[in-house]
Parts: sequence; C-alpha cells; structure tokens
Amino acid sequence: MEEKDFFQLIPVRQFDWQIEENSQRVIVLRPKYISKWAKKIMKPFSRESYFKIKLDAIGSQVWQACDGQNTVEQIFNQLKQAFPDESNLKERFTLFLKQLSREKFIIFLQKVDETSNPPEE
Repeated sequence: MEEKDFFQLIPVRQFDWQIEENSQRVIVLRPKYISKWAKKIMKPFSRESYFKIKLDAIGSQVWQACDGQNTVEQIFNQLKQAFPDESNLKERFTLFLKQLSREKFIIFLQKVDETSNPPEE
C-alpha cells in the first residue's frame, strides 16, 4: 500500500480503555480470552479477564484519536502539533499504527468517496 493511501485510512479502536489518573495516559484493556469456552474454563483461575497495556504520551494521543472519525493523516497532523520536537515522529507513528493493526487493537476503514457515482447495473 502506498503511503498516501495509508494516510487516508480511518483507524478504529477494538478494545476498551481507560485513562490512568496520575499520568493521564491510556491503559488499553485487552481480553485474555477471546472464545467463550476459554473464558468459562479459565475465569476461576484468573483474577483479571484482560491484560492492561499502558501507553506512553504519544501512544495515548494516537489511541484516543483512533475513534473512527479521524484519518491517519489527521491523527499525524495532531501529533506534529503536540510533539513538534519529537525526532522520527512519522516513522514511529506509522510503525505504531501498523503494530496496533497487526495485533488487532485497531482496524482500518476506508473513506468512501461520496462524490463518485454508484456502478451501473
């Protein structure tokens, strides 16, 4: 996929999350067990039914912006304003989003061009 196409995608979070009070950073709550069978079997042996993944300041801002409304480009522009002195921001941002997608923390939606005509039957 070309970079310009990637930057037009819309990332959407797939897991619950919360804000840590002290640091104001995001904690993603990733379920430990996906299948109902595994949940039923393992619940008595496990206190928590999810993993808590704490994100840094940049990751927290990216996560909050992955709301299904912003494109990758819009999120990156927000980051550039919030972290103007961060080196390698574009590479770090792109790798982070790709990792989130690979691990199924987010999915990407494609923006629909509403100006184009529907295909004829």
